Amino acid sequence: MGNACGGVTSSPASLVVNEPVTFTLQPATQSVCSGGSVILMVAATGSSLTYQWEAQDLSGGAYFNVVNSTRYTGATTPSLTISGVTAPDMRNFRCRVTNLCGAVTSASATFAVLTAPTISAQPSSQSTCLGGTATFSVTASGANLAYRWTRNGVDLTDGPGVSGSATASLVLSNVAASS
Repeated sequence: MGNACGGVTSSPASLVVNEPVTFTLQPATQSVCSGGSVILMVAATGSSLTYQWEAQDLSGGAYFNVVNSTRYTGATTPSLTISGVTAPDMRNFRCRVTNLCGAVTSASATFAVLTAPTISAQPSSQSTCLGGTATFSVTASGANLAYRWTRNGVDLTDGPGVSGSATASLVLSNVAASS
């Protein structure tokens, strides 16, 4: 720049263009066995990112900041680990990512806490005549139960004389001495 008395040059100045936060990975809803650990993850692009995981009770209300503790680690990182989960830990979780361009909140994720299956009624031994029918039943509780009946350590499959091999009640019909 200049005038009639002379010219002068300013010091150089720079321009930094910050990218806004964009999520490339959202946290995923998942299932975990009671007492196990769950890891919620996000990935984001942008400049100078900071992370804060937030939680909300399933009944609603405001989100609150998760803080690191013996059970929660990574509260200010892209990956939150919750250890020793129990049913009261089931909440909505999301991650707020902030930079100079503002804050963006991830989608919300939760997790189901599964309990180990228990058998409350064992199958009873049966007696039937040659060619007759025998029904074995079990009563169990737990989440996402899968049944598999076996004979002498070998999985049974439905087919002639066998039905319900993947249910709580197994029916053997037209039984032979080898059944």
